[in-house]
Amino acid sequence: DYDLRLLHQGHHFKPTAIFDTMWAARLLGEPRFGLNDVLTQSLGITLEKGSQKANWGRRPLTDRMVEYALNDVLHLHALTEVLRQRLIEVDRLEWHRQVCERIIRDCTRPEQVDRNMVWRIKGHDKLDDLGLAVLRELWHWREKEAVRSNKPPFFILNHDLLSAIALHASTHRNLRSFRLPNYLTPRRRHGVLQAVNVGLNVPASDWPKPIRVRSRRMTRTELDISETLRVRRDAHATELKIDPTLIASKATLYALARNDKNSWDNLMPWQRALLEVPAPTAPTAPKTSISPIPPALPSKAETVIASPAESLEPSPVQKKRPTRRRTPKKVTTPPSESSAAQSASDLDRNTRSKPAPVAARPKKPRTKPKAGDVVAKTKRATAKPKSTAKPKPKPKPDSDFKPKPKTVAKSKPKPKPKPKPKPMAKAKAHSESDRSRAVVE
Repeated sequence: DYDLRLLHQGHHFKPTAIFDTMWAARLLGEPRFGLNDVLTQSLGITLEKGSQKANWGRRPLTDRMVEYALNDVLHLHALTEVLRQRLIEVDRLEWHRQVCERIIRDCTRPEQVDRNMVWRIKGHDKLDDLGLAVLRELWHWREKEAVRSNKPPFFILNHDLLSAIALHASTHRNLRSFRLPNYLTPRRRHGVLQAVNVGLNVPASDWPKPIRVRSRRMTRTELDISETLRVRRDAHATELKIDPTLIASKATLYALARNDKNSWDNLMPWQRALLEVPAPTAPTAPKTSISPIPPALPSKAETVIASPAESLEPSPVQKKRPTRRRTPKKVTTPPSESSAAQSASDLDRNTRSKPAPVAARPKKPRTKPKAGDVVAKTKRATAKPKSTAKPKPKPKPDSDFKPKPKTVAKSKPKPKPKPKPKPMAKAKAHSESDRSRAVVE
């Protein structure tokens, strides 16, 4: 489309029909649709791309650059015939014709330039009103300089550098500490400084205002519609083996779901036909909540005992459902005298093995202490459950601190009886004399 725009702007040329090789390859489902890739896949020709990034503004052109330019158009007619035949085989030649008509219409329509938006390049949203005024003057200076030198604007100063100059100028009100690129000539340096000064001197009433983009959230119904369209688009793309975005992009699906103005009219006829008609799907069984009925098992009357030779081959019923092992039923017999005696002895043994229940200790009656008495708490009453937390360190007493004397309880608990000493074991005698002496003692 860049070639068509250039021909229309420079020579007012509008073609009646074109054949776009890139769109033909994409409609055929090719993952790589560059000219060199399509030539390799269709004709087996590989082009030499060494001069692709050369400086085509220099004159005269080298022999290598001339050969590269000739190869770009040398094989186009043969490639067009191959791609056209493949489009006819898959019945998509009409789709390609509609795409080419849309390209001609978009590239040759009168260009409408918004003077308030054309200079808002990348990074303008980070500037204040004064910075936007400086950026606007810098952009207009760069456009004039590009036309004068017959070069693209980004060859003079790129977008990032223009935004950085405008930000520094609006913050410091000058460019004294800003370092401009070394490749700028003195004349262009003077032009940058002059544009910055003009922008800084713009009255506050003429400063451009930031543009706030206000967008509303889509409703649940609109999101459901866009999801339905997306599923339909992806199903058609999978069936046709093409990129889903060729049918409709994500932004287009949202516009269709919101029912924006001219959203359906902007689609090409083949795109609209695919989105309006759902993709064919394979018939599926209806989903029911009732569980399937298992196959009936053969009754006892239907089972036949096979011969040993026939039993080697399992029956179809045995293949589908393995036989279950049935446990024999327990036969209850009347208890005899010997079994009754045995059960009585077992019962007696079980009762004798169990220890006798320990009688609970009687609780002592609680007596209320008299006034002035200090009750001593027993260990059992003051016992606290063990805690896993580490004990807190006790604070060290000061040198002048004197502890208070402890009050002695009048009623002291009874002391525990001392355990009796265990008798000492007798020494073993290693001889007859030692053994007799131990006996005498």
